[in-house]
Amino acid sequence: MFCVPGCGRSSCRECSAGVPQICQKGPRYGGGQDGFFAPFAVVRESAAVKIPTGVSAAAGAVATDACMTAYHAVVQRARVKKDDIVLIIGLGGLGFNALQIALSIGARPIVVDQRQSILDEARTFGVKSEDIVPVDTDISDWFRQNNLQVDKVIDFVAVQTTFEAGVNSGSSAIPF
Repeated sequence: MFCVPGCGRSSCRECSAGVPQICQKGPRYGGGQDGFFAPFAVVRESAAVKIPTGVSAAAGAVATDACMTAYHAVVQRARVKKDDIVLIIGLGGLGFNALQIALSIGARPIVVDQRQSILDEARTFGVKSEDIVPVDTDISDWFRQNNLQVDKVIDFVAVQTTFEAGVNSGSSAIPF
């Protein structure tokens, strides 16, 4: 299910703009709502997602949150295209899903994280060593030193310093 499906009204600014997850009028399933640790729950039809044959319920549950959030950030909000240089800040669950989506599109991801082990893992996903911003490096300085300017920024950390780094790297930041 979609945890925040929006109200779905055509008069709703957020829902009609394709961002129902920030709609203030629609339901918010899960967070504090009674029954969401139960084996079954009642939700609006618009929140229900049909899981394709062969996909387990566990995989389907992850896909609607971690995968769809990352997909929305990369494809719908940032509109990443083949050969775009995309700065991805924060390689947690959402960041790694966004990384895989960006790579599948044919974009060039530049990745930032505070953990070296996570940056090492990004290499196994196909990120080139020269596209990994070293830990404890000023992101803006790194871009200047490498004479790079990004086309898109997707910030999964969304704090003041990462937002500023995204803006200073040459593109508008898309915080998530």
